[in-house]
Amino acid sequence: MTQRRGASRYLSGISIFALLSTAGATGALADDPSMFDSMRWSYFLQGGFAIDPSANTLPYAQFYGPDLRVNPTSTQFPFLVGSGQGIDFRGGIAAHFNSPWSARLAYTGLRTWKKGDTGQFPNYAVVSVLPNGDTPGSTGIGSSWNEAKVKTRVAADVADFQAGYDVGLGDDISTTLVAGVRYGDIYQKTHVAILDSGRVLQFFNDRRSNFTGTGITVGIEAAAPLFGDGFGVSGSVLGGALFGVLSSRTTGANTDNPPDPVIPRFFHDKKTAATLNADLALTYGPSDWQGVSFALGYQLSYYAGVRDTRNGSSGNGLAVYGSTGANLIDQGPFFRANVGL
Repeated sequence: MTQRRGASRYLSGISIFALLSTAGATGALADDPSMFDSMRWSYFLQGGFAIDPSANTLPYAQFYGPDLRVNPTSTQFPFLVGSGQGIDFRGGIAAHFNSPWSARLAYTGLRTWKKGDTGQFPNYAVVSVLPNGDTPGSTGIGSSWNEAKVKTRVAADVADFQAGYDVGLGDDISTTLVAGVRYGDIYQKTHVAILDSGRVLQFFNDRRSNFTGTGITVGIEAAAPLFGDGFGVSGSVLGGALFGVLSSRTTGANTDNPPDPVIPRFFHDKKTAATLNADLALTYGPSDWQGVSFALGYQLSYYAGVRDTRNGSSGNGLAVYGSTGANLIDQGPFFRANVGL
């Protein structure tokens, strides 16, 4: 079973467990039948754009340059590639009891892509660390490589089960305290191609990292009417932590005949990843569409250190370059539809 397939099954298991927990909570609340009087359900679907912020970069350590021992002609190294831009999508179901309590199961997905190219640079402007460096910390020798092309793809899947308590401020203002459990699975794949001055492939390098973890979340959600005629404003802030494992694998080879492969590197590290989710939106509920509302807003999601940027790409596979992890930041506009029954 592949790691991704195992993570997918685990995610499904968490979702099933959350549904069973909801059913169990419903059974427990049955001791007070009045809580189920007029109990209602609501559903939401949300889609948006994921924007790659300038600070969200992936340091790629093939190049330490420019080489200060010669007259450098380039200052663009190390080459930086962020997690990319793409889409995020969310959906969920909530049970609202005839009391301040509610329960919700939600799923969030993120898919981003990014490509980068250093452009051509002169041989003497850079010191190569791959694959000429044969010992940890070796900077290798000046190489004939003249260009690096990088492609990065990120896929994140997050499942949340939360309980909510409306503190009841009145005047149509809803303020709900929420807490729950979360499962996260964040995967990243990066492919690097090293070219010579004729743009002929000399070396390729593939890196894959996967963070999986479970944890807790706590936060607050609020909504209030605005302008009248069905318009309003809503927002939420949710913080938490995921406790899990960050794993990565690095492979590569040159184009010699036969090729000289780089020894694969594997990392498995326990990690605690802080998380933060926040959004602010303008809402609208048509008066003739009972229970239906729409929201247009901006959201930010942050997951600390879940992308592994370490790079074990020296000739004998011993040297390790790069940092132990990079943050994943998903931000951008979204549109949400909510239906209450």
